[in-house]
Amino acid sequence: FRYDEHSNAGKYINRQDEIGTMLKAVTTMQQNVQDNLIEKLEHIAQGNLDDEIIMVGDHDQVGPALQDTQEAIKTLITDTNMLVSAAVEGRLDERADETKYDGDYQKVIAGVNATLDAVVEPIKEASVVLEAMAQGNLDQDMQGNYRGEHAVIKISVNKTFESIKMLVSDTNYLVAAAVAGELDTRADTTKHRGEYARIISGVNA
Repeated sequence: FRYDEHSNAGKYINRQDEIGTMLKAVTTMQQNVQDNLIEKLEHIAQGNLDDEIIMVGDHDQVGPALQDTQEAIKTLITDTNMLVSAAVEGRLDERADETKYDGDYQKVIAGVNATLDAVVEPIKEASVVLEAMAQGNLDQDMQGNYRGEHAVIKISVNKTFESIKMLVSDTNYLVAAAVAGELDTRADTTKHRGEYARIISGVNA
């Protein structure tokens, strides 16, 4: 139905009876759909979430539904921006509340939270291992099952761990040999690289 003053409906819309009332209600609803639904949905699709949703009467169902949609998307964007800012600022434990959402919106936020978990886990474990090494604890390496660049982090940290552990082990070995009077004992410098090899070479000498 589309109101046209030249149509049959147009001839009856100003009637002061039930037919006129019904036609006016239908016309109002149609105009509401045109102004408050189609146009607003186009704006939402374009990323414009600032439109005011106008309610048409107490029985308007389109307006509230559209308003809920607009608010849900706004909240989704706000939480996504919050998570991005938190990650950039190093607040890696920050997460959005998934329970605020329903359906696919909840899946989006859950996915972002899960992505952050996957990114943060190897960083946290690497921090724990490196802090332990800094405290002289060489009994703990990275154990997590990681893939891609996260696996590279694990490999690099564990290589560092093994290099320091081997340096300490060979140094202790040479010291113990010297204390025991075994002055011909030497460590294998080929097991070490860089400054670590120089340290062992110096102790050997």
